[in-house]
Amino acid sequence: MKILISPLGMSSGLLFSALYHVKPDFLFCLTSEKGKERLPDIMEKADYLGGYLVFLVDDPFTAF
Repeated sequence: MKILISPLGMSSGLLFSALYHVKPDFLFCLTSEKGKERLPDIMEKADYLGGYLVFLVDDPFTAF
């Protein structure tokens, strides 16, 4: 099983590319409430159909 652990900030390009090219079975995403709202669109554009879990933080890059 391939698991992708990734932050999602204001730019969706990195997560899109990782989902599209790596094709993980599961995504664990650290993001803010604003990033969470964009996640379904990113997954749809990357044709990602695997499972996912969102961990909300104030700043996904420092995890505070």
